[in-house]
Amino acid sequence: MVGGLVAAAPTALGSTAAPSVRSSVHWGPCSDPDLEDAGARCGTVTAPLDYRHPHGAKVKLAVSRVRHTVPASRYQGVMLVNPGGPGGSGLDLATLGQFVPRGAGGAYDWIGFDPRGVGSSRPSLSCVPGYFLGPRPPYTPTSARPSCGT
Repeated sequence: MVGGLVAAAPTALGSTAAPSVRSSVHWGPCSDPDLEDAGARCGTVTAPLDYRHPHGAKVKLAVSRVRHTVPASRYQGVMLVNPGGPGGSGLDLATLGQFVPRGAGGAYDWIGFDPRGVGSSRPSLSCVPGYFLGPRPPYTPTSARPSCGT
């Protein structure tokens, strides 16, 4: 489906069930100037928090896309780039197509994303928005009670 993503839910046996929830992406400007400079567009995909309850609580996954640059007759499809982990943002990975030798990356739409709880996806698992900006406060627990490290 062009402009939308469909997720298949893993079953208890490890296979995938037919998708039961569809989420379209409404592409718009990216807040990251580097992504904007690369011609990327950004949006969100809504997905179930728990695929066993597809109509229950939802999460919003941040996605980015750099569209193919070749004519439609040479278009090859989508490259979904997984940031790996743990905890890394992948929005900027949509720009990788430009580094594929001999311009071959231009035949694909490149999709980057922030996994659940990471970066611009919501909810975020970090309650310290500037965690990577430094200097960081000490994060050594001083009590058994959970806190946000502030």
